[in-house]
Amino acid sequence: MKIVMRPPLFVAILVTIVLYAQPSQAEPQELFERVQELQVQQARIADNQTKAESRMADLKETVRVARIYASRAGGKHNDPTRKR
Repeated sequence: MKIVMRPPLFVAILVTIVLYAQPSQAEPQELFERVQELQVQQARIADNQTKAESRMADLKETVRVARIYASRAGGKHNDPTRKR
């Protein structure tokens, strides 16, 4: 299952936090710092997602090549796309 991070979701969460925050509890500077922290976390998540997708693509290619070599050598392999 492919997980897709959606920036609008983060914006909606951020807006909800800002709208429902108590003005007396959160100073503007503190709120600004929290927004920055959320942006940093979002960037890390996006970076990790990109790395994971890259690794998955590499693994798929490795498995594809291994199947090609196995079929050329006359080896038996199972096709995961074929229904039994």
